[in-house]
Amino acid sequence: MTSPFGGHRAVSGEAYQASRPRCRHQLLVPRGPWEPRSDYDDWRPSLASLLQPIPFPKEALAHEKFTKELKYVIQRFAEDPRQEVHSCLLSVRAGKDGWFQLYSPGGVACDDDGELFASMVHILMGSCYKTKKFLLSLAENKLGPCMLLALRGNQTMVEILCLMLEYNIIDNNDTQLQIISTLESTGVGKRMYEQLCDRQRELKELQRKGGPTRLTLPSKSTDADLARLLSSGSFGNLENLSLAFTNVTSACAEHLIKLPSLKQLNLWSTQFGDAGLRLLSEHLTMLQVLNLCETPVTDAGLLALSSMKSLCSLNMNSTKLSADTYEDLKAPAAPLILGPEDWPRPQSQRPGKEGLGPERAGPWAPWKPTSSRACPAQLPLQRSQTCSLGRIHWPSLQTPSVWQACAGDRDAEAKLPNLKEVDVRYTEAW
Repeated sequence: MTSPFGGHRAVSGEAYQASRPRCRHQLLVPRGPWEPRSDYDDWRPSLASLLQPIPFPKEALAHEKFTKELKYVIQRFAEDPRQEVHSCLLSVRAGKDGWFQLYSPGGVACDDDGELFASMVHILMGSCYKTKKFLLSLAENKLGPCMLLALRGNQTMVEILCLMLEYNIIDNNDTQLQIISTLESTGVGKRMYEQLCDRQRELKELQRKGGPTRLTLPSKSTDADLARLLSSGSFGNLENLSLAFTNVTSACAEHLIKLPSLKQLNLWSTQFGDAGLRLLSEHLTMLQVLNLCETPVTDAGLLALSSMKSLCSLNMNSTKLSADTYEDLKAPAAPLILGPEDWPRPQSQRPGKEGLGPERAGPWAPWKPTSSRACPAQLPLQRSQTCSLGRIHWPSLQTPSVWQACAGDRDAEAKLPNLKEVDVRYTEAW
């Protein structure tokens, strides 16, 4: 033990034993200034990142006093609109519970009737790009609490039940009828269910075969103009839609996802952002051509593109795409060529070893420049003028591919396996 003067003094065994905590949990329950730190907006992101892995032992999480004190912090996370904060409510990996599970009804830390659970669901549904996946998880694990809170008039849970019906999350007919009965038992639920039925009738009319295959909206058209147009008839045959240079926003995504045959979508120079892109990535999985040039999309939305396996052409020119996100999207998918200086060269013409990747055998062994601009790839038949501008092509080849030699994991599934053309000019990835 330490004396008041900084030195050490001897203590008897009895005194040492008396100084030890009598309750076993006192040794296990960590204590820290969590509450005051969570009150500061600038401290909350780092605190959320620190706590997301749940760095506490199971005994601490089973301690009522500890979880009750920490509940205030979790509530602050659930009220923060920044995704970097409230996303920390979810687990860091599959199979491991996060704060969302611990403070949900039935969780070891839940001490209320689901109020905190409803707050967490509300904020996560507003930003989570895996909306259908999140709804499916709720239907499988928390359907009972959702229906109970909806029965008590909680508007967030009423919206959740309506979305489960709209997205066909529930397969069991009896469960569907029980959800409908729950919705019709309250005023807010009955009103929202009626709105859902109206939307479903409109959807059937919209998706009925017929109408044009190509459609271009006039410049300066708005979300309301698009909604009014799509509600005027059948668009079941629409394959090509251009909204370029209009004033549409992410709000129009709710209408776009209802077009069953859409294959080409042009959003050039619109205000279409991350929220809309996340919604498109979940529902328009058959989309082949997507133009996001000069839109305000960021990495948060662009990462969702990995679920759009049918994409053949993608324009991200003049967006906030970062190099890291681009690398994540393309690897280990189609190879990247940014300019003639990045093309694979015969081994006899390659530069010296300084700053290059590992030597590889073969007459056309790929090489990697010191810049992070490109990982050389397949040898095309012809050089395209657009390559030097940052437009990337993957033409059909008659020569063997060398991409497998420089891909990190040749057995990994490509995130965008059909992608043939990408434009990343005027981005960080260029």
